Amino acid sequence: MKSNKLIFIIILSLTLLGIIFYKIDFKKDFVYNLKKTLHPNIIFQLKKIYIYYVHDIKNGIILEKKSNKIIESTLGRKFQLTTYQNKIFKKNGPKVLLKINNDSLFALTGTGILSHTEIENFNKDKVKLKIIRNNLRKIFNIKQIIKNPSLVLDININNDHLYISYVKEVQSDCFNTSVVRAKINLNYMNFKNFFTTNECVNKENTYGEFYILEAGGALEFIDEKMFLSTGAFRFRDLAQLKDNIFGKILLIDINNNSNRVISMGHRNVQGMYYDKKNDILFSIDHGPDGGDEINLNFSPLNTQFKNYGWPIASYGEHYGGKIEANKRKYEKAPLLKSHIKNGFIEPHKFFVPSIAPSNISNIPKSFDKNFTNNIYISSLGFDNTNGRRSVHSFQLNSNLELDNHEIIPLNDRVREIEYSEKINSIFLFLEKNASIAILDKH
Repeated sequence: MKSNKLIFIIILSLTLLGIIFYKIDFKKDFVYNLKKTLHPNIIFQLKKIYIYYVHDIKNGIILEKKSNKIIESTLGRKFQLTTYQNKIFKKNGPKVLLKINNDSLFALTGTGILSHTEIENFNKDKVKLKIIRNNLRKIFNIKQIIKNPSLVLDININNDHLYISYVKEVQSDCFNTSVVRAKINLNYMNFKNFFTTNECVNKENTYGEFYILEAGGALEFIDEKMFLSTGAFRFRDLAQLKDNIFGKILLIDINNNSNRVISMGHRNVQGMYYDKKNDILFSIDHGPDGGDEINLNFSPLNTQFKNYGWPIASYGEHYGGKIEANKRKYEKAPLLKSHIKNGFIEPHKFFVPSIAPSNISNIPKSFDKNFTNNIYISSLGFDNTNGRRSVHSFQLNSNLELDNHEIIPLNDRVREIEYSEKINSIFLFLEKNASIAILDKH
């Protein structure tokens, strides 16, 4: 540890000495000076040094309680929202993934900083998350992570192992959705490849489009099996081809790594929840311009795979709509407005305009014994209209339909939603101010 600190101090000192040879505007802050006066290659190296410092030298993240306010839902229920912040989340995100396991909370930043604390610590004004040393920097492509710290997709826990899905650069400029895992150890986690293939989508491809964040990556477990969603990286045709892993939901045996497709025709499934009682896999698919979907896969372990229609059927539109510039897009991906009439499964619910759903969770009745809703969805978005930047809840009724829609407006991009039985509260991650938030019934 001492040698790591010494190396860091030497590198940082040499870097700062180099800075004095550049024109500095002392009326601006330090970060402004760095961005405006230094060569991009130097900025990149400084970011690497900073990530190295947080990963290998810093011991913890101190969260400070910043706000406590009352929010009213569209059904008139009142909630108390408490937020905790630290600038590390903003600088290494703002995307941060959360997972509650028993009485513990794990947090993972977009740059791979993994931390942990006990849930009971959130009764204080300051909460310390212990940084868990790991080898994620060696697994993730540090160049890609610095350019886009959203390439970490999801985390989940099963049988004392922590699983992480991420966008993997399989070969130069060619990507897929892969998974690593490590046995939980609060001092050091040694992650190893768990699921990947040689298949990848190249930035330059015959389809003519590519978007690195249409990668899916949602993780969910049922006993010794794992569900994994994948995106098609905007190579839309792949979602309707059976002989590849893209635009699919896979079922993977965690003991022997065998896998098969259980559903296809997905755009960008970012959240899944398995209802063991009713044998239903819930998934939320992030649509294009409108057309976000909540899909229910009944008896997902059976051998018959299901097709949800993307990109042939969707209630959304290509960005920009049916304009001349999009003519070729609609020829290849028509986005027909009925699923069932075109041989596909209809979504149980769709959203036009889009709400930008990010995750889905089951919240037990104990959270509010006077309320029936149990399916909760977090939403992103860049404004507060049409249910964006909110939490949505639904009741799964006796006919296995979703009704009693409620919206809890938060005025912030809600990335994660997790329930803690320990304190009977809902944990959220809010991206605008990069904060862990706790939602309680008021």
